[in-house]
Amino acid sequence: MRPAPPPAPCAARGSAAARLGGAYCAYFLSVGLTVPYFAVFLRWRGYDLSAIGWMLALAPAMRVLVPPSLGFLADRSRGAGFWGAVAAWSAVAGIAGVVFGPSPWVVLLGLALYSAATAPAIPLLDATLLREAREQGAPMGRIRLWGSVGFLLTSCGLGFAFPGMPAAAIGWGLAGATVLFAVYLSVSRLDEEPPVPPQLEDVGVLLRGPGVLLLLGAVFLNRAASSPYNGFYTLFVQDLGLGGDVVALNWALAVTTECVAMLFMDRAVLRFGAPAVFAFGCALEAARWFAHAFVTTRAELLMLSPFHGLAFCALFLGGARCFAHLVPARLRATGQGLNAAASGLGATVGYVAGGRIYEAFGGAAAFAAAGVVGVACTLGALQLARGGPMRGSESA
Repeated sequence: MRPAPPPAPCAARGSAAARLGGAYCAYFLSVGLTVPYFAVFLRWRGYDLSAIGWMLALAPAMRVLVPPSLGFLADRSRGAGFWGAVAAWSAVAGIAGVVFGPSPWVVLLGLALYSAATAPAIPLLDATLLREAREQGAPMGRIRLWGSVGFLLTSCGLGFAFPGMPAAAIGWGLAGATVLFAVYLSVSRLDEEPPVPPQLEDVGVLLRGPGVLLLLGAVFLNRAASSPYNGFYTLFVQDLGLGGDVVALNWALAVTTECVAMLFMDRAVLRFGAPAVFAFGCALEAARWFAHAFVTTRAELLMLSPFHGLAFCALFLGGARCFAHLVPARLRATGQGLNAAASGLGATVGYVAGGRIYEAFGGAAAFAAAGVVGVACTLGALQLARGGPMRGSESA
């Protein structure tokens, strides 16, 4: 009797891509609540804008150390899926303290744990995505767009269902989404056996490689410039006298554009090169921040919304492909951890500075300052684009 034939490669490839897309969707259900609404939740708990800025900065600050460390551990043992599940269940414990904590100290400790535990989520998922792109030829944009779908469901759903943005709805939604992500990672089998386990000195060699520090610097500046939008946009809308429906429509337009852009941005990377696409995203964001410094009406805010989706898609796929070219496969998770560290450090600086500028001079001034930083980021990205095409190929 003949043994059963192995599963068809295309079927296995499709199954792995579907599981990874589901993981992105599950994670971004919670991000769709934290980015637009978490500042509102913290204001409801009695914190002022400066304190909110420091508290929002905690999450990106954790990305400076946790993702590189956990990414290196994932490269050496058990794979990204296993350590992602461990971190996700730790995030469940943290968000319970944030949402249901009876005192400010419990909230702060819960926020610290939640921030540390969620910090490596995207770097580990992105490392798995890069593996699928390299080994199976999976289209990165078509998989990653499921994260955009998850973000869209909660960011728009809460704003439309609860225009007043009640804190209870935000809190319960965050708790439920975090539990869902932890359960999904525990059952989805995203683990992989690492290739050749890297050594610590390999990280130093990587950082000395051509273009790596320049790319990390551009990521740092981009995240710093994006912080007023990511942290204070909903408060900005409220201060203009507008409601949660505007926030929901903003994210609906932005993320719908993002989903569409994810379908063709892979081809743009192949045609123009990853650094050029990344630089385009940086320039488009800088223009948006300057525009936000002058908008005052509902129509003006919503006209800018689609540009967020297009810019984010270019930044994500262009930046990921640049890292894929510059980072060896055996350091894939470590490289994504370094990317997250640069992003986290930039957002930490941006949240703290943005909160202080917003409180002292208003939202328009915070966005104008972001535009200046965005211009510096664009110049760095253009310098990277001059170094070579990097048309999406990954290092061996």
